[in-house]
Amino acid sequence: MERRDLTFNSLDEVLADIKALPAEGLTAAGKWTPAENVEHVSKAIGYTVHGFPDCKPSKIQKVLFTTMVKLFGRKMLTMKLSPGIKFPKGMEFFEPEKGVAWDEAVRRLEQNIADAKTKKMTHPSPVAGDLGHEKWTLMHCRHAELHFSFIHPPAA
Repeated sequence: MERRDLTFNSLDEVLADIKALPAEGLTAAGKWTPAENVEHVSKAIGYTVHGFPDCKPSKIQKVLFTTMVKLFGRKMLTMKLSPGIKFPKGMEFFEPEKGVAWDEAVRRLEQNIADAKTKKMTHPSPVAGDLGHEKWTLMHCRHAELHFSFIHPPAA
């Protein structure tokens, strides 16, 4: 199954894409259901607003991410992400809730995006450090493009 080609420039566009999809008949390429993809993106946004769970990434994880940032710089926030990234040990809190319902995943995404607009995304990542609200917005747009590209509406 091919992926949808998506480009988001704001969290409002992220939410609009999901709200435009029907609640029934969706399919997903990859290992997660449509709702689990939404839940995962929602969690990532929520952590940058409300704070990340306690975790201790390894030195290698920090070095790898820091090296990527140095190599790609701001381009990293504007380039398409590739699928297949595995969660590092200790970062399983990013996993979506298994079997989450579509309506619940969308509700959580709406709430986390609303919170991001009013409270701002200022919590540092355990791996990436402090990105600030603007960079977090770009990172979440790229992240949503990746995960939401796997979600397909029913065939007409």
